Amino acid sequence: MIDHKYSIPTPQRWETCFYCGGHLPAKNKEHIFNSNWTGKHKTGSLICDVCNAAFAPEVDKAFLPYTKYQMNVWSLKGERHKDAPTIKTKEKIVIRPGAQPEVTPSLNLHIEDGKLYYKGKAPNKATLRRLLNDQLPLKLGRSLREDEIQQINISVRQAEIHTELAGSVQLHDSIDPSLEMRSTIHTILKCMALYDPKFREHIFKDVLDFSRYGIGDWSSFAVQTHSIVVDVVAAYSKNNPDYNAVEVHYLPANKQILARLVILGQINRWVILSNEYEGPFQLLFVGEPSLGGILEPLFLTFADSFPLSVQVDRVMVIDDFAKELVQLSQIALGPDAQLANLFRCIEQILKGKSHVTVELIEEYRDALLSFITNMGKIQSQITGSFISYSEEDMLRDLMDNGLAELEALIGQSIVSPKVAELITRPILFVFSRLIQLGKEAKSRREDP
Repeated sequence: MIDHKYSIPTPQRWETCFYCGGHLPAKNKEHIFNSNWTGKHKTGSLICDVCNAAFAPEVDKAFLPYTKYQMNVWSLKGERHKDAPTIKTKEKIVIRPGAQPEVTPSLNLHIEDGKLYYKGKAPNKATLRRLLNDQLPLKLGRSLREDEIQQINISVRQAEIHTELAGSVQLHDSIDPSLEMRSTIHTILKCMALYDPKFREHIFKDVLDFSRYGIGDWSSFAVQTHSIVVDVVAAYSKNNPDYNAVEVHYLPANKQILARLVILGQINRWVILSNEYEGPFQLLFVGEPSLGGILEPLFLTFADSFPLSVQVDRVMVIDDFAKELVQLSQIALGPDAQLANLFRCIEQILKGKSHVTVELIEEYRDALLSFITNMGKIQSQITGSFISYSEEDMLRDLMDNGLAELEALIGQSIVSPKVAELITRPILFVFSRLIQLGKEAKSRREDP
């Protein structure tokens, strides 16, 4: 059992800017978490207009090379942006928001010897079926007969799924560790100034000068950490997959204040803010769900005998920033993109449906099969570990984990609790199965 006390801190209102002592309240309110990262909560009671404006040209944009991938996949956009970012591959394929390669569905129709022939191309079978149902009546000049609709369903059902890579992404963005660290510390200081009543005692001039003016060396602050005993961020992420957060550890045992910024639940930056801390063992957490607009703060106080919650491993180096950018782009445009596509497919399959049908189950099954197949390919490309999982085994496992029971409920409302549970169950199974297969593939690679 962890010996601790917790409280929900109330926001503080500053009479003067904590950077320069300038006039407050500011005319232009400052985002606590940058609007480029989907931050919405603003206040005019921390930073003056002059200091606020000074961060806009460069510091506020420091993390754009990283955030654009996650924001593209989940169709997130900053408050000042009209749309989520698009990405281009080396092969000049444009990836639209939602991680959707710009592929236009097409359908070629022709009549020969009194028979209608068609050839279609679509991102999934559900889209192909809708395309046929929309365009065939126009070509024939009449509504489709019931037997023709059944024939369309059979042909779509038997169509083979072919997946192609959209291409590789060329990482040509400029990474500036100094600007990243300034943006990191600036965000952390805003959270501390808002909720830490002893902010002035805890933060010294060298930290303020680096954050505001860039005076000093970024490597004096940027660190890698390990041995996190209390990870509030991990607990918070279970209910908020897309979020921004700050975690400040006040550690009297080694006289340090260590702080962490998390951007969009994926990008992590740790910094040392003090090596002269004297006070209780505390942890300040401030989170904001993407586009939420409401800050969720928490202050924890621990017994002095409690183990260190986090320890410094080493100072960050340039290669750390580059490696993280590569990993984030791979995850976002790989597994995360497939997950976003799966959710989008399921939404399209269920849209306008009131009851469970054979077609609904088949489209759902095909979406899951496509997801599993593509995730296996991505796993092989990223890790070099081949996932062995035949389509026959996939189908059997899906039937055993919800689809067979769902078939028995054809005709029932899709909003019934039982149907909702059976639609969710195969997804949960697929996630756990892919994790298991990934571990097995990794084990084979490490111990051939």
